[in-house]
Amino acid sequence: MIDTKFVDAILPKEGIYCVYGVSYEGKYAKQEFVGGTDEAINKTQELIDDRRSTFISIASFSDKYRRQKYAHRLKCFFVDLDCGEGEPYATQDEAILALDAFVDQTGLADPTLINSGNGVHVCWLLKDCVSKDEWQSVADRLAGACEHYGFAVDTQVTRDSSRGTRIPGTLNFKDLDNPKEVSLFRWSEPVDFSEFKSGLDALDLPVPEPKARSRVDMNNLSETAKALLGSRTANFAKIVRRSLNGTGCAAIAHIVANQNDVDEPLWRAGLSIAWTCEDREKAIHKMSSKYDAYDPDETYAKASLTAGPYTCETFRQLNSKLCEGCQHKITSPIQLGTRVKRAEEADKKPDKKPDMNSDEESEDEVEEKKDGLPFKPPFPYFKAEGGGVYRVDGSGDDAEEIKVYEYDLYPFKRIDDPNDGESILFKLIRPQDGTREFTVPLKKLMSLDSFREAFGAQGVAATQIQLKEIMNYTIRYTKELQKLEKAHKARLQFGWTDDKKAFIVGNRAYTARGVEHNPASSSTADYIRHMEPRGELSEWRLAFNVIAREGMEPLQFTALAGFAAPLMEFTGHAGATINLISNESGTGKSTAGYLALSVFGDPKQTALVESDTPMAKLHHIGVFNNLCVMADEMTNMHPDVASNLIYAISQGRARHRMERDANRMRTNLSSWRTMLLTNSNASISAKLAKVKARPDGELMRLLEIHVDRLYVPDADELFDKMFKNYGVAGEKYAAWLVKNRDHLMVLYDKQKKAIYDKIGKAMQERYWVAVAATILAAGKVAQHLGLHDIDMVNLEKWVIDYLSGQREEVRNEVVMANNLIK
Repeated sequence: MIDTKFVDAILPKEGIYCVYGVSYEGKYAKQEFVGGTDEAINKTQELIDDRRSTFISIASFSDKYRRQKYAHRLKCFFVDLDCGEGEPYATQDEAILALDAFVDQTGLADPTLINSGNGVHVCWLLKDCVSKDEWQSVADRLAGACEHYGFAVDTQVTRDSSRGTRIPGTLNFKDLDNPKEVSLFRWSEPVDFSEFKSGLDALDLPVPEPKARSRVDMNNLSETAKALLGSRTANFAKIVRRSLNGTGCAAIAHIVANQNDVDEPLWRAGLSIAWTCEDREKAIHKMSSKYDAYDPDETYAKASLTAGPYTCETFRQLNSKLCEGCQHKITSPIQLGTRVKRAEEADKKPDKKPDMNSDEESEDEVEEKKDGLPFKPPFPYFKAEGGGVYRVDGSGDDAEEIKVYEYDLYPFKRIDDPNDGESILFKLIRPQDGTREFTVPLKKLMSLDSFREAFGAQGVAATQIQLKEIMNYTIRYTKELQKLEKAHKARLQFGWTDDKKAFIVGNRAYTARGVEHNPASSSTADYIRHMEPRGELSEWRLAFNVIAREGMEPLQFTALAGFAAPLMEFTGHAGATINLISNESGTGKSTAGYLALSVFGDPKQTALVESDTPMAKLHHIGVFNNLCVMADEMTNMHPDVASNLIYAISQGRARHRMERDANRMRTNLSSWRTMLLTNSNASISAKLAKVKARPDGELMRLLEIHVDRLYVPDADELFDKMFKNYGVAGEKYAAWLVKNRDHLMVLYDKQKKAIYDKIGKAMQERYWVAVAATILAAGKVAQHLGLHDIDMVNLEKWVIDYLSGQREEVRNEVVMANNLIK
C-alpha cells in the first residue's frame, strides 16, 4: 500500500506536483502532473498497475515541466545511494553505515531512509517548504560536504531540484518477473530548514562545480561536438539505418545488433554518439534495451555523462577490427547522420510537452510574416534554421545537402514595372547589415553574366559554381511565385497614386486601411533606403522647432514646404520654386530646406547638389513627385540651366524625348506636382532678367526671400538632430493625408480665400498665392497633429505682408530681381 504519510510529508504545500513511472518493458517513461496529494497517490497507483517503477519529484513546479528551471518549492534534501555489484556500496547495509558515519562527521540530523529495492534513497524532510533558490544554496553545500568527507554519492543528483525519489509502498520493476517492494527503512521527523542550513554553513566547505549536465544542451555543445557538427544537427536513427544497411559505421551496427555481447567501453562510445543526436531520448534506449541486464536509469545516467561524441580514433582503439575497410572520410560516426536543420522545424510549435527533467528551451511563438509570402522555398530547396539556403540532392539516408547560399536570399514579390517589364523583388538578410530589398528585372535572371552583375551589385558574393546554384534557385523560386501570386503594379514615383487612394513614401503605401508594403521599382530602388523613418519624433521636433521663433518667418515658410508639397496635387498648379537669398553664412537658408526634406526622408541623401546633371535633377524630381525637393546652392548655376529648371518645375514634367532606334516618342515618366527649394547668395531673378528678354514665365513661378541672420543658442546642435531623426513626422502626416484627402481642397480653398480677402485677387499672382495657401494650410494641419510649434497666426500675417509688398513692385509682365520679396 502506498505510504500516504510519506507522500504528504515530502510534497510542498503549493505548486504542481509530478509523479512519473519508468517502464522496463520497452515503454517510454511516463509522467503525470497533479494538483494535490490525493491525485498524486491515485496516479501513482495507475503507474504501478501499468508495471512501472514509480517516482515522485521532491519539488513542486510552476508549470507542467519537470525541469530545474521550473522548480518552485521544496520540502526535503535528497541523496541516492547505489548498491550492488560495480556500485559504490556492495549492500544496503554498507551504504547505511557510510551514511551514519557522514551524519556523525557533519552533525546533521538523522534522515528518513527508503529501501528503493536495490539501493537506498535518503531524505532530510523539512518542517516547512522553501523556495527553489533557498533550497539550491543549501543543496550545493550538502553536495560539497559529501565530496569533502568521501561519502560516495552522485552529487549532481543531490543538487538537482527536479529529482524524484521512490515512494514506499510501490514496486521496483527492474526484475519484471520478481519485482521488489519499495519500503520505509527508517522514519525521521522533519527538521527545521534554518537548523539544517546552519549546520552545513558551520562546516565552511567549498561548493563543488557541477560534474556534468543532466541533459545535453543542443545550443551549448561540447567543443568536440561543435567541431564535428558545425551548424548541423544529427539523427541517430539515420546513422543506425545506414549502418545496418552497410553504408554507415560497422561499429554502430555491431553495438545495436549485438547488445548482449558489447563490451561496456564500446557501448559507452555508442552512447556518446546517440546522446549528442536530436533523437537521443529514444536512441540511447534503442541501442541498450535488448541487453539482459538493461537498466533505463543507468543507461540515462551513463549517456548523460559522455563528454560529446567519440571520434573514429577512439572507436578504432576500442575495436580496430570493426573499422577495417571503412571508406568514409569522417572523424566521428556522428557525421553519418548530420543534416542541416530546417527553419520550419524551429518555427513549429511542439505537439507535446518536452520530455521530463529537460532544461532545454522550447519555442513558444512562431514568427509570422506581415507582408508577402513566407520564406519557404520550393522543394528541393529549404531554409536552414541558422540562416542560408540549401538544396537536397538525392533521396533517402544517402541524400546530400548542397549549400546554395550562406545567407537568407529569396524572391519576395513579383512586380509589373513599366520600365523593365516583369521584375522580382528580392530580400537579402545578412547578420551585419539586416534586411535589404532590391529589384531585378526578370530578364536579368536568365543570363549568368547579367545575373552576376545584378546580384553582385547588391552584395551577393559567390563563386562561379555557387553563382549557378543561386541562379537556378532564384529561377525555380520565381516560377513558384508566378503560380502563387499576381504581379504587383510598380510605383515609379512617391506621393499620390493615380486614384489618390494611397500616398507612397519609400517602400510604404499609406492608405485609409493602414500602411502596406510598396515594392521598389526601377525608378525608386535607389531611393528606398533613404526614405526609411529613423529615430524619434520628439528628437526631430527639437530640430524643427528651432525656427519657431519670431523673426524666422522666411525659414518657417520654407521648412513647412515639406508638409505643403503633397497638397500641390490638389491646387491645379504643377509646381513652384522658393529661393532663399543671403550673402552671409549661418542664416539657415540651407537648413530650412533640410528641415523640409526631413519630414519624409534623409535630408542629406535626398537633397540635390550643384554637381548633379540637369537630367539627373529632373529624374529625381520626377521620382519624388509630390514630395518636396531641394537643390542646394544655385549661385553658380548657369542662367539657362536655372531657367530650364524653374520652368520645368512649373510645367510639371520633363521634356519629351524620341527613342533612339525608333520613330516614336519615349514614355515620359518624369512628372510631378511639388515645390522646389533652392538657396543662393544673389537673386536668381536678376540673373534670369539679364539673359532673357521676357523671363516672366519662370519668374511668376519663383518666390525669392531674403534671409537675415538670427542668433539662436545651441542651434547647430539642435539642427543636427534632424540628420539622425527623420521621416518620423511624415509617418504621422501621411496617415492623416490619406484619411482626409476629401478635405484637402476645402482646406486649401479656405486658406486661399483668406489670402485674397486680405490682398485682393490678381491673375498674375496665382502661383504665389497657391504656394502660400498650401504652406499655411499644411502648416496648420501639422501643428494640429503636434508636429511643430510654429505660430501659424503670426506666419499668416507675415505671408500677407510679403504678398502685398510683392504686388507693388510688379511692373508690366516681367518681374525683375529687385521687384521680389526682400
